[in-house]
Amino acid sequence: MPTRLLPLALAGALILLVAPAAEAKKKKPRSAATYMVTVKASMQERWNYRDYTSFDCLDGMCTREELGTGTASANLSTREPFEMMVIRGPKGRPPTLNLGSDGIPMKANWLRGGEETITYSGSWDAANPDTAAPTDDCGHLAAQPFGSIGWSYETPGNLQLIVDSEPLREDCPAGPSNVDWEGGESPSLSDVLASVGKDKILGTKQFTVRGTKSWTGTVRPFNRTDPLDTKIVNGEHTATWQWEATFRMKGAKKKKRHRH
Repeated sequence: MPTRLLPLALAGALILLVAPAAEAKKKKPRSAATYMVTVKASMQERWNYRDYTSFDCLDGMCTREELGTGTASANLSTREPFEMMVIRGPKGRPPTLNLGSDGIPMKANWLRGGEETITYSGSWDAANPDTAAPTDDCGHLAAQPFGSIGWSYETPGNLQLIVDSEPLREDCPAGPSNVDWEGGESPSLSDVLASVGKDKILGTKQFTVRGTKSWTGTVRPFNRTDPLDTKIVNGEHTATWQWEATFRMKGAKKKKRHRH
């Protein structure tokens, strides 16, 4: 073999030796892992409406005016990090998320307030006393619901958080019922999706997913302004839900936050 070809031959032999070694060093994809997961969610809500009627009575104008306004907020979080067993899905399917039989233990604090009044005037006033909705159940309310995290079937690659709804409040104004929501969807935490990057689960030791969504609803309007027969109805209802979940693989060290 010519001398000048020897270095090339040796180099080729070295490549053949190094290539299998490099392949051997490549880590096989994890088939399963356990993550410690923390979750937090929050909600803001606001509503108002007016329903006004005036009518020409025999002794003057009779009026009825219904007014309502209210706000609500909520803060939810896991009571402590919980274990989530993750198993790689077959044939490219999403990983299986095993939360155990009881779900995610969470704590929740709700704050709700509002008022609804009906006021009469004219000859209607004598037969219809003014009223105000009870507010005994307004204010703070603490609860310990259970939740779950799962894949959205309608939007692949996204997670959704489902938590027991706010406990029923019988004596706190909740807003108008005749609301038309944009898109036809009323506010629901389960409709807030959090996108998960490809290979994050089982491929990353620590990551966070986030989702937020807002809703706008309008009270079905009515506007008749005849001087002898007036009817005006208007109002709106808005709400925003957001949540996030941090996944930390069991045994992995927490990431340090750098101070600036």
